[in-house]
Amino acid sequence: MSAFQQWFIVYAFLWAGGTVYAQTTDSLQMYRPTVDELLQKGVGGSIEANVSVAGFQETSLRETPGIVTLITAEEIRQSGAQDLIELLRLVPGLDFAHNYENAIGLGVRGNFAEEGKFLLLLDGLTINETSFGNLTFGQRLPLQNIERIEIIRGAGSAIYGGLAALAVINIITKKAADREGVYVALNGGAAAGRLGQMSALLQTNQRYRNDLELNASVWLNQGVRSPVNTTDPTGQYTFNYADSTRIQTFHTNIGLQYKGFEARLIHNNYQYQTLFNNLTVLQQDYLLQTRYQWNPTERLFLSHTASWRQHRPWWYSNFQGLPSEQRSIYEGYKTLNNRYLANTVAAYAWSNTLTTVLGTEFFVDQATYQVPGLVFYNNEPTLYLSNIAAFAELDFRPKFANFLIGARFDKQSTVNPAFVPRVAITKALKHWHFKLLYNNAFKAPTIQNIQFSDNNNIRPERIRNLEAEVGYRLSESFAIVANIYDIQITDPIVYVIDLQTSEEFYGNIGQTGTQGLELEFRWRKNGRLGLTANYSFYQTINNTIANYAIEGMPNLLLGFPAHKITALGFYNFGKNLSINVSALYFSDKYTYLFFDTARTDFRLQPFAGGTLLNANLRHERFGLQGLTLMLGIQNALAADQWLVNANTNGYEPLPLARRGFFFQLAYELGK
Repeated sequence: MSAFQQWFIVYAFLWAGGTVYAQTTDSLQMYRPTVDELLQKGVGGSIEANVSVAGFQETSLRETPGIVTLITAEEIRQSGAQDLIELLRLVPGLDFAHNYENAIGLGVRGNFAEEGKFLLLLDGLTINETSFGNLTFGQRLPLQNIERIEIIRGAGSAIYGGLAALAVINIITKKAADREGVYVALNGGAAAGRLGQMSALLQTNQRYRNDLELNASVWLNQGVRSPVNTTDPTGQYTFNYADSTRIQTFHTNIGLQYKGFEARLIHNNYQYQTLFNNLTVLQQDYLLQTRYQWNPTERLFLSHTASWRQHRPWWYSNFQGLPSEQRSIYEGYKTLNNRYLANTVAAYAWSNTLTTVLGTEFFVDQATYQVPGLVFYNNEPTLYLSNIAAFAELDFRPKFANFLIGARFDKQSTVNPAFVPRVAITKALKHWHFKLLYNNAFKAPTIQNIQFSDNNNIRPERIRNLEAEVGYRLSESFAIVANIYDIQITDPIVYVIDLQTSEEFYGNIGQTGTQGLELEFRWRKNGRLGLTANYSFYQTINNTIANYAIEGMPNLLLGFPAHKITALGFYNFGKNLSINVSALYFSDKYTYLFFDTARTDFRLQPFAGGTLLNANLRHERFGLQGLTLMLGIQNALAADQWLVNANTNGYEPLPLARRGFFFQLAYELGK
């Protein structure tokens, strides 16, 4: 029986059995209507945007049961960001670090989240691979076809399971309601006299008779991680990063909607070059999902989803000339992974103020080594893992406050079960809003976490997250929001490598966590002038993990600055011309580096903080209806900026562009 036939049989089974076994991770928008929509009423008010990332129903930002950031398509254009890294660095509490051999990972509130501790969804499908739960950032996804990004800056496991421990990033692309017709965009940029990135996007959104809709996009990208020619901080290497950090991406996203049915296929082919040894890393994804939503009665909403994901997560090539011990490491990453998944969610509105949500989950992971002779801990070249879960949520909204109580239970076939409750109290008054949030979360051990653990014995990582938020909105044009948080991580799954022998393993080691605050300010005047600014601060608490610690600085963790300030401002000269400016200030950060080629002189290296200033000029209807031209400058002050390692692994830091210029030429042909 062929692999396709096996997949087809399993997929059909999941569709048939989805009402019994279900999963929410790959279907973020499984329950989009608000309670009042089910009762044929409006909710949230016309002046407030609704988001659904923090719960099973759409709720206004001021009352959503989470600390949530919403980035709109207009804010993406104003930022001038050419990549998701640039855009997400403008979000409070989010930053990036150099992970491993030119791979860039996400940090959340001072904690390195790259190893399966955050979840990224694209139109409801999980992008994280299943070997480590990783997602490598940098010229991986297009920005020009994004309608909105909803971000939980905090735990999300009670809804999304074991990859949503510290954050959830939900990307929603444009549909026919947002942009009907054909859209073409060409982007390019250069720095240090070298091409930094060149990409082209083609998107079409078409509506047909009987509520049939087609969305399709293709994105081609070629660039470099860093165009800098510089000497590393240790003084050992004078290196041209433009010749050693090349990236190529081919991305397609095709969706079909008909009444309550939706099918979507996403393919992402992402290749990048490693530092120094010029290896090529392929990360390839095929994601297929079908979903059906319906309302049997006015008060009852049902959603059923089945999906298949295939990942080639870390396929190295060009390593055959390396010593055998190094070759074995790269060969050990080469697996072909499939996940077969189904879910069903049922929501019932008992009244205007009370709604309950129930659901279940089931998925099967299949991983197969692609190198002859390699086996998993079961002494077979193929490994199967399964997970079953149940979740529930009670949403009660009397006049004086909104109360949400939810929980999720997960049982993976090879590790201990995880139970994660959440409680949220929110309320929006005329000008003020308040939130008190308690979330438990967990990071589920992934395939390679178990494979590389001691005796293949590892436990889920546990997270306890306390948050409080208060906001004041004087009008639609002025708002200020402040929140504080306390994150405690118990039994964290830590990656450890012996720097002399290159032996690596995962283990539940010690505890860690952070506390901090985040402030946000938003002001608009007549739609012509606006400013959004934020400040974020963290300090570590109860950290006992030497791999993350900085000697003599107990309140700071490796890789991430304690302070960050960002600002995004715009001025519209008229209907067609606007100038946009963004700024990012960050304080000092630290990592450990080797200062000799023998790898014996291992020392702490500080990296000074700095300010990144970007600006762009955008002209719509540039000589032609539907044509837009954007010209911009990145890092106008030519500040040094390095992404450094957040672990004591000694990996080299990665410099980003000091000053660069970019353009975007886009043409929209409406239907």
